[in-house]
Amino acid sequence: MKMWKSAMSLSVAVGTLLSFAPSDASAVTIEAGLTPMGTVTWDSLDDNTFDVGFTAFYAQLSPFVEQQAYRFAPTFSGTGAGTALDELLFVEITAYAGTNNLELCGSVSGCSTVFNGAAAPGSTNTSILSSTEDYKFKLNSLSGTWSSDAALNSDGLDHFVVFKVTTPGVVNITPTTLGGGAVVLNLLAGDLLIGVEDLPGGLPGSDRDFNDLFFHARSRAVPEPASMALLGLGLLGASRLRKRNEA
Repeated sequence: MKMWKSAMSLSVAVGTLLSFAPSDASAVTIEAGLTPMGTVTWDSLDDNTFDVGFTAFYAQLSPFVEQQAYRFAPTFSGTGAGTALDELLFVEITAYAGTNNLELCGSVSGCSTVFNGAAAPGSTNTSILSSTEDYKFKLNSLSGTWSSDAALNSDGLDHFVVFKVTTPGVVNITPTTLGGGAVVLNLLAGDLLIGVEDLPGGLPGSDRDFNDLFFHARSRAVPEPASMALLGLGLLGASRLRKRNEA
């Protein structure tokens, strides 16, 4: 019995079509640093019937996702001129949904909010990662502060899990699956599905289901400053030429 989540609230994105720019897994070092989480798999996380609807949820995403679960490296970074990491909040199943705060923390720039407690499912955010900084995710919760680097967690356990999208396709989450409206996800190979557990391990009701905050991440390269400058000059030149022709 999930004593810790007896006051659980379920929120799910409604009518969402995710269609960010094409995925570019090479633009960020997240995937390069992932390591398998042993026996933890996509199916093994769906082992608690208290989370009504998640059996169907996992089943519908399953054809697109590698079954092996992965843990984050202690840090990750952008590559080249930098990386844009597009994030979409998919679902929160926790009593702390209104107060949990997900951050991306850089070794130089500090922490910035990805999704705060007021963020509704379907909310999007774009984080810019430099190639000269080290990053990690952090969840600030009433239950504690949990890092994507397990070594920093007070219980020494993983509180973030990563699944790789290996097969592209459009998946429709039916309205009855999670008790909300229909959800449409346009998945691309190289996308990541990231689940977060907000309860400390070793306590009654700590279920390790990693669905307290569940979000999608897609990376893409940021144009180099020189390229942006050339683009700007090109647009300026085109504008002047158009005005000259109109004169």
